[in-house]
Amino acid sequence: MAVFQPSPLNWADRAAGAATICKEKTMNQSFKRAAMLTVVLSAAGLAGCASTGDIDELRADLAAANSAAEQAAADAASAKADAAAARAAAEAAQTSAAETNEKLDRMFKKSMYK
Repeated sequence: MAVFQPSPLNWADRAAGAATICKEKTMNQSFKRAAMLTVVLSAAGLAGCASTGDIDELRADLAAANSAAEQAAADAASAKADAAAARAAAEAAQTSAAETNEKLDRMFKKSMYK
């Protein structure tokens, strides 16, 4: 049985292919970095062009959003209190129903013994 032994040429070709892949990865990383830098600089340039009126408008929007959030929090607290009251009423009704059921059972048993 013959054992396969790769020729040195195969290994050299493989090494050259690996070097090409490494160069491509490096080029891709460089391209990604350059693209990211372009995006960041563009965003910074656009953000630097805001006028005082734009900033005041954003502050007003922020104040309105904060007000809406505070109102929502108050509504949620109110709903939570209402839910707690409803739960307490339901538990009281359940207790009352259980007591009435026990009373009826006692009355039925009493009538059966007569």
